[in-house]
Amino acid sequence: MPRDDDLMSAAAAGVPGALDTLTNRHRPLLLSWFRSKGLQEHDAEDCVQETFIRLHKALERYEARGSFSGFLHRLARNSWVDWVRRRRPDSEPLQRAAQMPCGLGETSAERLDLHAAWATLSTRHRDVLELTVRAGLSYRETGERLGIPEGTVKSRVYHAVRRLRAEFGLGS
Repeated sequence: MPRDDDLMSAAAAGVPGALDTLTNRHRPLLLSWFRSKGLQEHDAEDCVQETFIRLHKALERYEARGSFSGFLHRLARNSWVDWVRRRRPDSEPLQRAAQMPCGLGETSAERLDLHAAWATLSTRHRDVLELTVRAGLSYRETGERLGIPEGTVKSRVYHAVRRLRAEFGLGS
């Protein structure tokens, strides 16, 4: 099985099927990630497509310095941010939280509390929790996806959980 970096090089060189292989390999995880952000199926599909359009545009400038999955995650995050800005400019994140499938709160109020606590986390902390808790990736996989060391992932998860526990008055 060819590595992602090799497929990117092949796609940049115009090898037929290389970009399709990358797309097929990473589409399910991206779709899951966008759904975890609260997007409906068709909106998540749009964001996945936008991410792969961005990937296609980045073929010529891609350098295998970090992990490919981290690079792809940054493209996906940018696609999601742009989607939110375009589609929901008038929508407040806390108002959407009541409809978000999070699995932790039983009521809308509990989901709003969780979402409000989540919003207190830094982007770095939210990113590692989204990948480890919501997407179910290992610390190693999360580190590869974000382009950071595994130890940094562990540290960020620890501090994020501490912060959430404090927000809910659960101690440390």
